Amino acid sequence: MATISERKLKNGQQVFDVQVYVNGKLKSASWRRPKEITDNREAKRLATKFACEFEERIRNQQTDFGGKTTFAEYAAEWLKDCFRNNSLTSYSRNKEIIKDVNRFIGDIPLVMLKPTHVKKVLDYLNDRTITTETAILKKPLDEIIKGRNIRQISVDAGFSFTTFLFVRRKYPILWSNALKLAKTLNINASEYFEKVVKTRPFSKGSKEKYKRVINAILNRAVQLELIKSNPAKKVFVKNAISGEEKEKDILSLAETEQFENALLSITEKSKLREKAAIALLFYMAMRLGEVAGLEWKDIDFEKGTISIKRSAIYINHEFSLIEKPPKTKTSKRTIKMPKVMQAILEEYKVWYDEQKKMLDDLWVNTDKVIARWNGETITPQTMRQWLHNLLNKNGIRIVSPHSLRHTNITIQLRNKIPPKAVARFAGHSDASVTLNVYSHFLEEDEDEYVNLFDNLFKKKA
Repeated sequence: MATISERKLKNGQQVFDVQVYVNGKLKSASWRRPKEITDNREAKRLATKFACEFEERIRNQQTDFGGKTTFAEYAAEWLKDCFRNNSLTSYSRNKEIIKDVNRFIGDIPLVMLKPTHVKKVLDYLNDRTITTETAILKKPLDEIIKGRNIRQISVDAGFSFTTFLFVRRKYPILWSNALKLAKTLNINASEYFEKVVKTRPFSKGSKEKYKRVINAILNRAVQLELIKSNPAKKVFVKNAISGEEKEKDILSLAETEQFENALLSITEKSKLREKAAIALLFYMAMRLGEVAGLEWKDIDFEKGTISIKRSAIYINHEFSLIEKPPKTKTSKRTIKMPKVMQAILEEYKVWYDEQKKMLDDLWVNTDKVIARWNGETITPQTMRQWLHNLLNKNGIRIVSPHSLRHTNITIQLRNKIPPKAVARFAGHSDASVTLNVYSHFLEEDEDEYVNLFDNLFKKKA
């Protein structure tokens, strides 16, 4: 019979350790309680289920891998544990990484895997580039779609209605979606769309994720005594991964002023939703998923606060849009709104209520602040397009939604807001995280330090 014990990690996450004795040998496994499981009884039930399944696999020798077991076969078993113990985001990312890695070492028996094999993966990562193909409408579709149901067109083309709206507003869409639309409308894609191709190096951060997954799989194999040592450790040595760390992009002081002027100049009623979404990213330093998950009950207009309690993110076609707790434990926070933010939300709420009343039965009552046209949870990508459109329209350098968060935090630090207060506002675990991440943005403040001592000694002289 399997034995189960409980413990807590430093980050507060609950872990259930399972042990099984088979033929005098101890086999063990761990199950981490997912953040989304808040009920203790449900957590214990799932842990017990995991223990029973683990014991059954052991007794049926399903985990007793032989010498012919390939890396791909073992990685698939590791991925099952990943699904049980990690978030869907981590599982989905790891699944794609393993699929990619299997092209190089998937067919090699685990016990025969050598550093030279893993080196092929490293060489691939260091040489890899990412090519994106997007399309922008260059010729109006009005005559082509006249008299047709545009929602049905998006269904027939196989993409969302939002994507079709992006097309008409001349936002960039994937070239593959442009081809689908052209086929549905029976038009020439090249005649109606401008194709934009961009190539960039594979980021060092993404390469590091591959390294972590490969090491985790092989380290686990070592723990289970399936292999004697991890061959990846001799490959992923210091400085083996080429490329520079991706710089956090922030708006300069002049760009920030230009951006804020552009944002506050939005007055059209139909654009108030976009204005509110972008303002939450900028003034509140919220993440995209946090904005998508925000509900009206989280906003206290009387106290002037916003409580961040959940995040809505798009995983992939397998899991689609899911709602989960914020990124970390400290990401759950209640923060004060600047008056400008509160004014934007109050103005937007009037329009929101009008839309809700007008749509009547068509409205899906999710209580989401930034929702789709009918009240459904919005995809974060939609807000990314809104931001790009605002920047394009006003001739401002294109930055990501997360860059607005970086900009906000940097502005606070430069204006001498205590790091501890900034960390709480941003949802960082502590002030050291905030300072470690953003200290290089503050190098220009060293001049103030020098001037301080120069002036100090002048006075003494």
